[in-house]
Amino acid sequence: MPPVSPMLAKPVRSIPPDASYEPKWDGFRSICFRDGDQVELGSRNERPMTRYFPELVAAVRAELPERCVIDGEIVVATDHGLDFEALQQRIHPADSRVRMLATKTPASFIAFDLLAIGAPTTSWFRGMFTSGVAVSAEGSFSTPLLIARLAREVPTADRHILVASDGQEGSDQLVELAAGLARAQGADVTLVHAVGHGSGARRRRVEEQARALSQLADPASELRLERGHARTVIVETAGSIGASLIVMGSRRLTGPLVLGSVSRRVVHQGHCSVLLVPPERLLAG
Repeated sequence: MPPVSPMLAKPVRSIPPDASYEPKWDGFRSICFRDGDQVELGSRNERPMTRYFPELVAAVRAELPERCVIDGEIVVATDHGLDFEALQQRIHPADSRVRMLATKTPASFIAFDLLAIGAPTTSWFRGMFTSGVAVSAEGSFSTPLLIARLAREVPTADRHILVASDGQEGSDQLVELAAGLARAQGADVTLVHAVGHGSGARRRRVEEQARALSQLADPASELRLERGHARTVIVETAGSIGASLIVMGSRRLTGPLVLGSVSRRVVHQGHCSVLLVPPERLLAG
């Protein structure tokens, strides 16, 4: 394994002042190393796990910068949350079973820190994915990207999802995704549309989506039509309702990690986590 060890937690008597809070992921801690086509996934004990997760190796080659080191967690996500038992079953000596499980219970990689990118002698830097700082990493993303925000206060149990719809093709699927997340988390959901951004036909489509959302979401949903630029409307509405998650499409995901003027502004200025869904995933239904 490359000589980079994971930063591990240690017990303390009390929570320090001015602490930050991040989500607890029920998975395997892992550091991902990529150098061209060479990919290594190391465990918290610095043992190789690469052979057990061929789908992650393929995803790293397709999605991440050509040379990088990323600290994170391997998880198996289901409709009912993260499944640690299914993740444990992925560690198996038989190659045939490894590949079968890669299809049956595919894993995901949640990134914590971007430890290095590019040539190690010139471009090493640290940046928190969870704070949205590492947006200069080159690469494009064809899968949904969650930017999980650090919290400065102890998180509460209240959950509120904001889904932003522009009324264009694919936005119906985005609303359905948000409704599914709301049901799974027992969260309220608000659908927001920036009035004046597009045609009246888009507004009518959003109103239809709101009616559908009222049937899909549980426990509660509402529609907000706000006048202004989309990026400002999304950030301000999320703040006013105390949103814990923003779900939105990203029309352009080429070049830097997060592109498109609206998605970039929301990631940088929003105060909660953001789930970006690329258009090809929405249009695929």
